[in-house]
Amino acid sequence: MNSGEAILQCLVADDNADDLLIRIQVLDETAGDGQKTGEEEEDGEVCRDMIDNLKTLEKTILENVVIRGIPGILEASMSKEETMVKKDGDYVKLNRWVIDTGGVNL
Repeated sequence: MNSGEAILQCLVADDNADDLLIRIQVLDETAGDGQKTGEEEEDGEVCRDMIDNLKTLEKTILENVVIRGIPGILEASMSKEETMVKKDGDYVKLNRWVIDTGGVNL
């Protein structure tokens, strides 16, 4: 597309935000020198190229990018469990935290 120049700008929300957002902005391809190459003279061809690039980017993001969490794990919650542990020959009650998940990643 552009000879080594960045054509996308991505802004990502903080990982701790309630809503995780990614804003992707396509930068103007002619911003560098103000001129297009001979192949890109026609607006229709440039438009088709941009649409194809955006579709490829969308497919890559949806299929390959893990935005947050672990693939296959749909939800997680924590709970406190009381267990019995053998300590010095005696069994002692011990509280431990357990993460319950919905989904599997084996």
